[in-house]
Amino acid sequence: MQISADNMIRFPVMASPVTQRVEQREAAAAEEAAQVLAFAPVAEDPALTQRSQEHGQLFVAHRIIGRVADQLDQIATL
Repeated sequence: MQISADNMIRFPVMASPVTQRVEQREAAAAEEAAQVLAFAPVAEDPALTQRSQEHGQLFVAHRIIGRVADQLDQIATL
């Protein structure tokens, strides 16, 4: 049997001073982690111009069309 969220039995957690302290510590740790991971905004890369983005999109579209064409060639005609 696989364990999933559908077949797990969950018991209600009763509030106690211990659980409240644990929750407060977890919240404080999350705030500290959020403060550490704050980064300054990054300037836009000049290499990612509109023209280079269009080129990349056309390249990807060409690859997708090539794969679809290869698959269509492999399908037996009816």
